[in-house]
Amino acid sequence: MNQEYYISLIIQQLSDQLDQDQESQLDEWVASSDANRKLKDNLVNSWNKANQYKSDLTIDENKAWQSIATKLPKPTKVIPIWKRPLSVAASILLVFACLWLFSPFSNEHPENQAMIVSTEKGQTKSIELPDGSTVNLNEESTINFVLEDNERNLTLEGEALFEVTHDAESPFVVHTDHSKTTVLGTTFNVNARSVVTQVSLFEGKVAFDVANKETVLLAPGEKVHFDSSNGALEKETVNNENAIAWKTKSLVFKNDKLSEVVQIIETYFGKSIELNQLNNEPCLFTGSFKDAAYSEIIDVLKFTYDMNFESLGDGDKITIKACK
Repeated sequence: MNQEYYISLIIQQLSDQLDQDQESQLDEWVASSDANRKLKDNLVNSWNKANQYKSDLTIDENKAWQSIATKLPKPTKVIPIWKRPLSVAASILLVFACLWLFSPFSNEHPENQAMIVSTEKGQTKSIELPDGSTVNLNEESTINFVLEDNERNLTLEGEALFEVTHDAESPFVVHTDHSKTTVLGTTFNVNARSVVTQVSLFEGKVAFDVANKETVLLAPGEKVHFDSSNGALEKETVNNENAIAWKTKSLVFKNDKLSEVVQIIETYFGKSIELNQLNNEPCLFTGSFKDAAYSEIIDVLKFTYDMNFESLGDGDKITIKACK
């Protein structure tokens, strides 16, 4: 569920419109990260302020949503989900909260800034955060950024490339469902689309934390891989260029094992590929592609190796007979 859903739950809670299941959902979401907790605290504070004006205003919340939707960063979705009309105070909060949350800057309160941005399938977005950092958001991803009390907290669902503005007194923390990555100023990619979280570092240093594990420090050219299903945590030195292929549209291989090449191709194109190597020797591959189609890369592999390629109903199969 996306962040807008929980914002709606908060407004319903303040209006005494939540059922028990929704209360549990909201409590679990708030407890999952500091950024979520602070977001709720800010909305509660806004609610208290809105109550001061409820006797003076009448607001049509449905029209308010439509007006707000035209001002939000595209392709952000905003969907009201309450079951009955809101109180005037809740309607005021609805307008205030959405304009405040989705605005890149808050001129009146620069110390308390927040953003929520989402992308849909096939869409990417470059976002400048209130602290000057840049986030390149991959498709079907969401960020929730809160800058408050000299702390920079961002919750990520999906994948994003970060270029963080240096601030030694204000660490930048990326929260996912299963991990926390802390930096001062650096460039790194976080992929948290499933039970597996991967962080690839390009510049600077980052600290990667998961529950009940020692902190992993990354240097440029290193990647950490955490599988929450079995607790496996690994750090390795890799060619990080391909970690942001979704942004650069480039794939670069330098004497890489074919099994690793196939895995990267799978991720980049969203394919399922079964690799069957009949030969005993490991096949290596060197090559680069820019804006290449899936079929073009497969054709290059066919030319490079003695292989068969089959397109199956639920995926593809590559059978390597010899490396050549």
